[in-house]
Amino acid sequence: MTEEKLEVSTATKGKITKLEKFSLHVTISTPEEEVTASEKLALVVEARKNLETQRKFFVQPLNKHVKDINAFFKQYSGRVDKTEKSIKEAIKAYRAAVRLAEQENEDDLAPSTIEPPKKTKGGKTVGSSFRWIFEVEDASKVPADYMIPDEKKIKAAVDGGIRAIPGVRIYEDEVISVR
Repeated sequence: MTEEKLEVSTATKGKITKLEKFSLHVTISTPEEEVTASEKLALVVEARKNLETQRKFFVQPLNKHVKDINAFFKQYSGRVDKTEKSIKEAIKAYRAAVRLAEQENEDDLAPSTIEPPKKTKGGKTVGSSFRWIFEVEDASKVPADYMIPDEKKIKAAVDGGIRAIPGVRIYEDEVISVR
C-alpha cells in the first residue's frame, strides 16, 4: 500500500482546518458563545469519528493478517521457548551441582570443573552470569518506599463513592463530553 492511496476527503480536510482555526481563538463569555463552541465541539467529535472509520477501513485487513501470522508462528515459538527453558534449567542444575561438589572439596584445591564460555559448532557462545533476583514472601513487611499505590483500586473506590483516602487527594473535575 503506497501513501498515495491513503486519502482523507477534501471536505473532511476543510472541516478540520476550519475547526482548528476556530479553536485557536475561541473564548467564551456568553451563553450564545458557549452554544457556538458546543456545536463546533460536536463537529470535532464527528470529524474524529469519520477519521477513525477511514483509518479502520485501511488497517483492519492488515491487523487481521498480522494476527493470523502471529498465531501461526506462536505454535512454534511457544515450543521453542519451552525447549530453551528446559535446556537452560538442565545446565543450571548441572553447574549448581558442580559448584556444590567444589565447595565440599575446598581442601583439595582442585581447579574449577565449570568451563568458561565456549563457542558452539554454530558459532554461538554459551556462558552464564549471576544476577540478584527477588520474590515477595510477606507483603506486610515490605517498606512503604517499595510499594506502588493500586490506582485501579483507588479509582474503583472513588467511583464507588469514597471521598477520603489517606495520602490521596480526591477532587471533582469537570469533563466535557459530546453525545
